[in-house]
Amino acid sequence: MRPPLSKRIELAAGSAAALTGVLVAVTLGPGIAEAKPKGKGRIAVKTRTATDFSSSHASLLSVVATCPKRRTALGGGYSSGLLAAGADLDVHLVYESRRLDHRRWIVSGGRIDTDGAGNPLPLTAYARCGKPKRGKLRLSSVSASVPLLPGAISSATTSARCPGKRQVLSGGFSSSPPPALASTEIGFVTESRRTAARRWTVTAGQFSPTTRTLTVSAYCARMKKPRVRSSSAFLAGAARSTAALDTPRCPRRRPLAAAGFYTTVASLSGSAAEFIASTPSGRRGHLLALQGVMGSGASVTAHAYCL
Repeated sequence: MRPPLSKRIELAAGSAAALTGVLVAVTLGPGIAEAKPKGKGRIAVKTRTATDFSSSHASLLSVVATCPKRRTALGGGYSSGLLAAGADLDVHLVYESRRLDHRRWIVSGGRIDTDGAGNPLPLTAYARCGKPKRGKLRLSSVSASVPLLPGAISSATTSARCPGKRQVLSGGFSSSPPPALASTEIGFVTESRRTAARRWTVTAGQFSPTTRTLTVSAYCARMKKPRVRSSSAFLAGAARSTAALDTPRCPRRRPLAAAGFYTTVASLSGSAAEFIASTPSGRRGHLLALQGVMGSGASVTAHAYCL
């Protein structure tokens, strides 16, 4: 006989500590933010968002944020929504956050609802939209994929590398096919960040009998090396504890283009963090993490990439 869903989630979260953390990335912050350019060739950057709602356990949802005409999606993020009351926990497990085309950023997630009540739960996509003062901003995309094998818990890491003299500005990820949450499948993203001048890296894990394909995308441009602003915090091991952190602000005249995240686990015997936010907005990156069950805690890091 299968254990209750809440128990399966607890077991999966505990096992995920051997990974590098359990992650549900997300985005918080103002719906629209502007960084005004100053000087030749500077880039004006705005945030555009789109939100939709799920209403039942195991439902799948996709949301697309669209940049205005003549603007390019430099990077993006997401907010999975969170409802936590007593023993109930509702959240979207995000399995896709990437550039859909030059103006659009797509976010897809599957809903976990431990009591099945079906309260409206938002999923929000964020796009950072850039427009150079003169000319067109040219971004190219490079992708790489690896299999994410069945298991409890299995994990995989993959990186995409920009060609030639192009720098990586931002990145995204997707996992396919989508998780069958009604059949107890659970997936986590624990890392999505710039790991070298030309490389973007993604790490994910799953509790599933199904082989999936994990894909990372790097978005590349001929540009100066982005300034990186980072902030880290320790997420306590107590169940339902949270950690919210903002990166330092991007320098003036270096607008925020994208955000990244990373988590480590303090002990392989503890549970892992579930990320409820990783967002580029204004001049900062923002991260919110939740400890789903009792564990040893985890270190969580937010990154902001400044043009």
